[in-house]
Amino acid sequence: MAKKVRNRKQQATRTAQTNQGQSLLKQLEQQCKRLPNNPAVWKGLAAWHLQEGDIARALSPAKRAFELAPEDASIAVQYAAALRRADQINKAIEVLTLAYNTNQKDAKLCNDLALMHYNIGQYQAALNVCDSCLGTNLEQPGLLQLKASALKALHRLEKAKGLFEHLAKLQPADFRHWMDIGNIERDLGNLDRALECYQQAMTLSGDDASAYSNYLTTLHYHPDKSRDEIFKACKLWQEQYAPAWQETEHKHLSMEPEKKLRIGLISDGFKRSPVGQMITSVLEAFPKEQADFIAFSSNDARDDITTRIANCCSEWHRITQLFGPELFEHIKSQKIDILIDLAGHNNGSRMSAIAMKPAPIIIKWVGGLINTTAVDAIDYLLSDHIETPTGHDQYYTEKLIKMPHDYICYDPPEYTPAVNTLPALNNEYITFGCFNNPTKINKVILSCWADIMHLTPNSRLLLKSFQFNSPELVKRITQEMEAMGIDKDRLILEGPSPHQELLRSYNRVDIALDTWPYSGGLTTCEAMLMGVPVVTCTGPTFAGRHSASHIKNAGMYELVTDSFSQYKTRVLELTSDLSSLSIIRENLRTIFLQSNVCADKEYANTLSIVLRTIWRRHAKGLATESISCTETRDKVQQDLSNPLQSEEKKSREISSINPNKKTFVHLCFNNMHSEPLLDTLSNGKYIEGYNSIIFIEKTRAVVNYDVDITKNNSAYFFNASDDLHDVIKTCLHSNVTAVFIHGIFFEWQLKAIEKINGEKPCIWTLWGGDLYGNLNNNDFIGFVNNNISYVATSLDDEIRIFNDTFSPKPSLEIKYDFGYEDIPVPEIKEKLIFVGNSGDPSNNHIDILRSLALKQDIKNYTVIIPYTYNGNDESLISIKEEIKNLGIKNVHILTKHLKKSDYYKVLGSAEIYISAHNRQQGFGHVAACFYFGVSVVMRKEITVSGLKSLNPVWSRVILKQGFFAHDYEEFKKAHTIESMNNSELTQRNKSLSRRIYGRQSSADTFAQAYKQLSDAV
Repeated sequence: MAKKVRNRKQQATRTAQTNQGQSLLKQLEQQCKRLPNNPAVWKGLAAWHLQEGDIARALSPAKRAFELAPEDASIAVQYAAALRRADQINKAIEVLTLAYNTNQKDAKLCNDLALMHYNIGQYQAALNVCDSCLGTNLEQPGLLQLKASALKALHRLEKAKGLFEHLAKLQPADFRHWMDIGNIERDLGNLDRALECYQQAMTLSGDDASAYSNYLTTLHYHPDKSRDEIFKACKLWQEQYAPAWQETEHKHLSMEPEKKLRIGLISDGFKRSPVGQMITSVLEAFPKEQADFIAFSSNDARDDITTRIANCCSEWHRITQLFGPELFEHIKSQKIDILIDLAGHNNGSRMSAIAMKPAPIIIKWVGGLINTTAVDAIDYLLSDHIETPTGHDQYYTEKLIKMPHDYICYDPPEYTPAVNTLPALNNEYITFGCFNNPTKINKVILSCWADIMHLTPNSRLLLKSFQFNSPELVKRITQEMEAMGIDKDRLILEGPSPHQELLRSYNRVDIALDTWPYSGGLTTCEAMLMGVPVVTCTGPTFAGRHSASHIKNAGMYELVTDSFSQYKTRVLELTSDLSSLSIIRENLRTIFLQSNVCADKEYANTLSIVLRTIWRRHAKGLATESISCTETRDKVQQDLSNPLQSEEKKSREISSINPNKKTFVHLCFNNMHSEPLLDTLSNGKYIEGYNSIIFIEKTRAVVNYDVDITKNNSAYFFNASDDLHDVIKTCLHSNVTAVFIHGIFFEWQLKAIEKINGEKPCIWTLWGGDLYGNLNNNDFIGFVNNNISYVATSLDDEIRIFNDTFSPKPSLEIKYDFGYEDIPVPEIKEKLIFVGNSGDPSNNHIDILRSLALKQDIKNYTVIIPYTYNGNDESLISIKEEIKNLGIKNVHILTKHLKKSDYYKVLGSAEIYISAHNRQQGFGHVAACFYFGVSVVMRKEITVSGLKSLNPVWSRVILKQGFFAHDYEEFKKAHTIESMNNSELTQRNKSLSRRIYGRQSSADTFAQAYKQLSDAV
């Protein structure tokens, strides 16, 4: 009863307040009618609307008041406030400037005008207003704070620090002043002093987390702080500063898994900044039908990047004045499905609001991304396999999303200057450079650089950053290097430049030296853009691996080191060969721009898939889990595919297929080698009297590549985790005669075979690696013996190898249509050599390269190594190191997947293809080379289970079909590559290929297999 009475009283109070407010509003409106030329009454009406939060209705009376009394400072301040809240910043500054001309000592007007100039990056204008109002009066804390901040932004650090220190004495209880002093000490590289200032600020800050956020960030720069110590500090934020509660339900949102998502982006970096330059091209390439982006900007500055990002967003929210619970409520009201934080603990941080969970899914991405946030409300952290390699997950409280390549996508500016020739060629000395934030420069890395300079006579070191406007910093760096024996005349320390000029300054640098333990990020990308190789040593945290990710994803693996010894060795190797360094400079920009670091469309598509995947999981009520988008080789780990394509194609009801025809099911995986099967079984065009159904498990074997199922109406994607039961049910239907399993590599295939065996014949279609990789696997041998009914292959000698290991099975001969008939044969051959058919180590790339290096005419050729699938980082590193050691200059490693037509055009224009597997030799590539007239080198003999054996491909195509190829052992003994190229024999291969290979002849083998199985069943 008491509660009901209390509620009625509260309702009555609210009603009374509303009535009073409406009454006051009517009075104000009546006064404006009676006294239309009285600025005070218009000011009163505007104030009422502002208090109610009705900005649109406040603008008109505020404007009228200002028109009547433009010299009145308080009226100008009110009108400008309304304009600012209406996102009309420039108009607000115009209004305040008019009033300022006659009110230069009005503290409130000057404070607001200076603050608006400051917030949009007009720091000199802000400083001018502060100086004009203050004069010699140093007793106005608000304006003094703004003046000091403007000085800091203008890189006049010593003067700014002096003012902050004065403010700390003037207002000893205000923690912000100690925090600001700490920020300047950090900028000057005085890390211990900076940490002391932050700790002093933390004793005064109460529940405000900003001082601790700065403290936490600074730990990552400090060379003496361990990973465990920093991780512990990260977790303390949640314990000490997280709100007491967070939203656990978001019932106001639709949980429809396939709806168009509302994705929030929160940052102060929507401008030409590291954030802006690393997300903009991704947003522009993002599939528009998948999501709407909603920006929450904590910065009023605008430039060309701001405009581009705004064009990608359906809504733009200014949150410069919103924090904590108020910001939480605002974001929540926008019905955001996934919120992406792009600030972290850095400038513009809104971590307190984020910790309240304003969206059901929160992801940390670039922007203050230096480590785990350790904030409970943040579900995922967007990374890659270099930033967070295997074994690092334990240092992250978030679930890691490991992108297939770089965790960012760099977008170069349109005004990028040209790359000049290597400066060392004219200077006759090496110039090292580092344009990183000098906060990252410490005695440890300076000592390493000094060692390098001692071993590189007359070398110079160019350091460039805005902090080098500070005489204090220049003096400290110079003295420390002199103490290490490096004369100051060898040091060039420069302050800031406009961005284009900064990029042009790289034309004075031969080699960029990265910092440690906090590496470069944007500067590393910019150095490579300008043709300058960067050498890095990985640090202990995410912050220390930025450069490693960018450099490796640009293909420069050897420049990423794990120790200072390796770091110095790599730098000295570069300095010792100016000819190679010149080649790098000439080609690095092209390599970098074509690399995965700048692959915006691929990145956007993958990100779209990731966001859809985690939303689907959430909509189903599933827990968060780590996502690995890596391009895997031996077994696919990712659970991603194109959501639109996979959802359009579902398991087909068997009853819809002609019941008068026998049906055969094919189980495949999402790999380019499945496409020939789709071509061969093209909608029954070449095989009459039978139905074929092709199920393709949708997990990608090659990043951003899906089998094109549109060419075959009976081909369907499925998800092994969700749809395998339905696929097996289809396989067991009474109309199905038998089931083909194409290559056995995955657990889902074993599960399917176990369920199908005994009900329907299971045919193992050999791929090569699945056979040769299991010849000593007793568990697998036993499984095949018990569950496989037939073996199918294009190579009859593989049946012999199978029968030598497994229990003999009936065999079927099949051939695939590789689609050569659709590709025009290049008329002119180029001096190209193809080495191997994939990244799989069984290609024996290094052995082939060593043989090539001994050939007298190797300089006349370009070597191409396909590496788009089945490789690994370790092997790639070894290959690149071997190429360097052997001195082979023209080697291109294909790490990006090409369309089949494009790939065959390149392969078909080559002179020679070399295969050196110790198994069958990649039959598809060998057959393609015969068709295109490319000379083939392959092993005549292979080693199987320790015994010499005739290569099944050699047996098939050379001995039985009459093609010609060179034995690999013969090639190794040859003095020249040219001797392996016989145009008369390759022409014979081309003619023979057209008789033996082709779509109809391939389809005929399947028709014969279908008939054989039908008769047997």
